[in-house]
Amino acid sequence: MKGGLTFATMAGPSEKAGSTRIVEEFSYLVGLHGGVGLHLELTNYTGLQIELLYNQKGTHYSYSGQSYWLFPTLAGETVFSFGTRKMELSILNSYLELPLLYSVRVGRVEMSAGLGMSFLLRSKGKGELLYSGLTESGALVLPFKAKLDFDYLHDPIRRVSYSENFYRTLDGQVIDIPQTMSAYYETSGIHTRRFHRLDAQLVGGISFFLSETLFLDLRINYGVGDVTNNRQDVSLTQVDRNRVPVTRNDYDQNFAFLASVGLRF
Repeated sequence: MKGGLTFATMAGPSEKAGSTRIVEEFSYLVGLHGGVGLHLELTNYTGLQIELLYNQKGTHYSYSGQSYWLFPTLAGETVFSFGTRKMELSILNSYLELPLLYSVRVGRVEMSAGLGMSFLLRSKGKGELLYSGLTESGALVLPFKAKLDFDYLHDPIRRVSYSENFYRTLDGQVIDIPQTMSAYYETSGIHTRRFHRLDAQLVGGISFFLSETLFLDLRINYGVGDVTNNRQDVSLTQVDRNRVPVTRNDYDQNFAFLASVGLRF
């Protein structure tokens, strides 16, 4: 049995405004993990082990810089604006993982390496967004804030806001501004979800046994699959000539350190 803390992020290319200025950043988020396993000794020094773990991964996502906004109108049309966006979003993905490891033990130290598969159980995002800008006709879009309350697995794949909206007039039309946004508010019409359910990872770690049963464990978990769906990987700086958001097709991978305390009987 083992449990502890997971320090996780997503490794992938950061979006740029123009050719140089990086406008987004991925940093580490702290989650929890825990589970059980079976260890089979092959010799006095080597063994195989299989584990079943609940593991929380994700990242803290920050965006600051040039962006755009598509405002829906009460008449069913859209008002396009360009401006500045600042966003902070913590994404927490909960996985059920099944790692298979080969281990070598010398004295109190055991080293292990192997492969793992994981299945996404839950995917949440919490944060806040601030935007201001200009419409194409030059009308000023005063700053507004929106709360981000995302459930990537269960939110409707359409423009939904979860609290009473407020309204302004831009370019002669009444626009709708959300106060709390769902996961697919800005990618309405793309009929797929943000994260893939399955992922695979390379696993490596080292354990130190304090006694015959109690041990401390440090492990690296490196995802080899693209965890995001390319159709939902939308640029926040670019649109095409029809004012439709452009997809980026990035390869985003899970990366995590696991620090555990465990018991082996």
